[in-house]
Amino acid sequence: TLPIAYFLTGHGETALTDTFKSYIADDNIELKDLSLISLNAVPDDADCVIINAPTSDISEYELDLLLTYMNGGGRVLLFTNFQYPGGENIAALCEAYGLKAVDGLVIESSSNYASQPYYLIAKKESHDITDPLIDSDSYVIMPLAHGIKTIDAYRSSLTISTLLETSDDAFSKVDVENMTTFDKEEGDIGGGFILGAAVTETVGDNEARFVWYSTSELLNDSLNVYSGGGNSNLILNTLSWMTDRQQGITIRSLSLEASTLTMSSSASSFWFILLTFALPISIVGFGFAVWYKRRKR
Repeated sequence: TLPIAYFLTGHGETALTDTFKSYIADDNIELKDLSLISLNAVPDDADCVIINAPTSDISEYELDLLLTYMNGGGRVLLFTNFQYPGGENIAALCEAYGLKAVDGLVIESSSNYASQPYYLIAKKESHDITDPLIDSDSYVIMPLAHGIKTIDAYRSSLTISTLLETSDDAFSKVDVENMTTFDKEEGDIGGGFILGAAVTETVGDNEARFVWYSTSELLNDSLNVYSGGGNSNLILNTLSWMTDRQQGITIRSLSLEASTLTMSSSASSFWFILLTFALPISIVGFGFAVWYKRRKR
């Protein structure tokens, strides 16, 4: 019997790509669509419910069904984007598990980014989900992410673990539409921020689990190649953890696709200067010295 992950529909959710569907299928997890509005409960065979970047809010009725499911030891995996981190009811679901969204787009002012300051190279914290990525020194690339923070007060039965986070130098650019600089300006929110969190709560003989990642770009095929498979391993490890498949939390074999070299901005600048200026100038200088020495002979 395969674990079943239900994919919530009806709120403009971003569809999973065929590539990620194949990854999930290869990991022996069955994926089904779920429209809660026509049901009176989350299906009994649901091992996990995935909510992927909705562009409109869930209804109060759907919120009640999800909370009832979680109160019985259910598991929810949520992805949101900075353009719409959630309406009132999605925010209520997150706050029920001790978390809230931070307005704006996260910008890294340190070197923890790739290509652009909003292409975040996430810092990984130790957890069952992330330990294999830490051991293999795998990258997780999170572009266009918003911040996550814990709420001021939440029930003591919750255990909140950070999976991914920014550096302390990161900040949230609030007025993104009128953004003209990547520097921190008045009105921007200082960091650091959580980018991915896992929450657990013991419910009778079961354990409710809630995981939240602050960008759906984690599921982008080309970005997964850019990260060398780090992003897909993170998501598949998350699903394995959510469905109690400890043996599925690992680093999977790489595909035969050509992968790209990923490095931080500071490392990129160093190699650019070395290969573009320092090395050619050294070669020319050495050649001139040899020519001059022979000419004097």
